[in-house]
Amino acid sequence: MLLVAAIGNKLVKFMVVSNQNVTVVLFMHYLASGVVNTEFKNFAESTGTQPEVIAATVPLLDGGHQENWEIAQRFNLSMDRLPVIKVFVRGKEVAHMEEVTNCDDIRQLVREHTGLWIGRPGTLQYLDELVNEFMKTGQEKRREEIIELARQFRDDESISDEHFKSATYYIEIKHCILLIEKMSNVYT
Repeated sequence: MLLVAAIGNKLVKFMVVSNQNVTVVLFMHYLASGVVNTEFKNFAESTGTQPEVIAATVPLLDGGHQENWEIAQRFNLSMDRLPVIKVFVRGKEVAHMEEVTNCDDIRQLVREHTGLWIGRPGTLQYLDELVNEFMKTGQEKRREEIIELARQFRDDESISDEHFKSATYYIEIKHCILLIEKMSNVYT
């Protein structure tokens, strides 16, 4: 979910930081565009898979506007160091980032400081957890069991078409990894 807080709307700013479990805020120059804005928008769209996270953009005007001074002071911001991304957990700042190169950097920042999973578009937390377990274990039998768990997930009649496609893709990739490993063991 993407929430844009308007300049001067103090109630929205307060709610964004105080009433969500995890709030990720991009403080930026008013009407700024570019890589950071695009990557943050991509991140905000990916938070739709995580109901505990809200992403907000707070644009700030250059100059001596009272609202900007209050925001900058409250969040310890320097107007010449924008854009800045800050992560809040229940209203308390836990992390910030000034150098953003891509959406994955923001996901990693949130994951490291909150423990929450935020997937890429088309990914599912359950399948990502299976991927991690699959990659950690070197036991062929356990890997086959993990692939079977993914098949059971895929074959559940209650999943959406999008989740079915994600699970099918996951199964095909992991099955290929197993085949390649088996072939490499034959030739070594």
